Amino acid sequence: KSPLVIVNNEGITSKTTAVSKAAGVIRWTDIMDVNLEKMGADTLVRLTVDHPEQYLPLIKKKLSAMVTNGLVDPNGHLLINLTAAELEIDAAELYNVISKFRKENEQK
Repeated sequence: KSPLVIVNNEGITSKTTAVSKAAGVIRWTDIMDVNLEKMGADTLVRLTVDHPEQYLPLIKKKLSAMVTNGLVDPNGHLLINLTAAELEIDAAELYNVISKFRKENEQK
């Protein structure tokens, strides 16, 4: 079974939500912000992603318009949520891992 989330020096690959799975590798150079977002009973890790034109065609090819509407915020950035619900770590820990990698890769 392949991992649901891969965090490496290139970026993040996540299969935890339909949108994150469809997006493929989300590069560190495109990730502008990482936040924890409470949605009902779940806490999500929300990625604010620049260059949506690189990701939206992939997402739209795999998912319906209903799912892809509202993915872009008023500033033109793509919002991609990751859930830790099926992971062995919680959202806060996932957030910490992503933040740590992001810092390391910003300094390159």
